[in-house]
Amino acid sequence: MESQGQWLERLRRETESRLERIAEMQEELAEVAGEARSPDRMVWAKVGPNGAPSDLKFEIGALRYEPNQLARIVLQTFQEAAAKAAEQLNDVVRPALGDGVDLDSLMQGRTPDDVRQHVEGALADFRRDARTRGG
Repeated sequence: MESQGQWLERLRRETESRLERIAEMQEELAEVAGEARSPDRMVWAKVGPNGAPSDLKFEIGALRYEPNQLARIVLQTFQEAAAKAAEQLNDVVRPALGDGVDLDSLMQGRTPDDVRQHVEGALADFRRDARTRGG
């Protein structure tokens, strides 16, 4: 059985490691971007990590479209770029969350019951462990 000092040192190392991984993830998340081209390659769109448009370019041939048709193509292209950014975001965050977590629900602000129960259980275990060690 480890002493209280050993337990605190282990906890410090684990916390430091987690904080380093969070910093790495933040850097990776800042670089997330999605890009897409319309099927006819006349429209190019780019979005940032949050799915917000960051760039839009047109080829000269895009001028042949009626305004409503061009608007629809632009929106579809941005949606495709946002989906690609979401895939990248998922790739960055998934290892930290594990496969059993519904990332889409979390991104929409919904915490699934199984995640809530897991977190509450982990906190209860931590508190119980801290009490038995006199912390």
